[in-house]
Amino acid sequence: MPLVRITVVEGDQVKKDQVIATIDPRELAADSAYYSSAEQGATAQVHEAQQDFPSRPVEAPKAWKEMIHRYLASTLGLLILALALLSFRDGMPRALPRALVLLVVFQGLLGMWTVTWLLKPLVVTGHLLGGMTTLAPDVATHAQK
Repeated sequence: MPLVRITVVEGDQVKKDQVIATIDPRELAADSAYYSSAEQGATAQVHEAQQDFPSRPVEAPKAWKEMIHRYLASTLGLLILALALLSFRDGMPRALPRALVLLVVFQGLLGMWTVTWLLKPLVVTGHLLGGMTTLAPDVATHAQK
């Protein structure tokens, strides 16, 4: 019978290797087998997180908001990088694209530190100011037109 297994590896050592479910393919329809195993895996991961950090509840809506923010911010960063590269090719002014690329890289670092340093106020404030500073050149450009 197929097994659903979670393995946690840290460096070269296996920290945790356990079977979380046994699935009998005869009992599952072919199209629901993947969903069932993925759902069981997610349930096991949530349970493990709750055991590891009993004082902090698992907040799925908050995690979704954070991931959407990361994906949108990464997309914005890639667009700014693409525009900066295009400005080098077309002989346009290069100061603003370079500044925006540096600002977005620093903004990404501040975002990472916001999470890893547990929402330290100075880092969160810097991250918010960085976001407004990233938006400011666009607003100023459109305001001039």
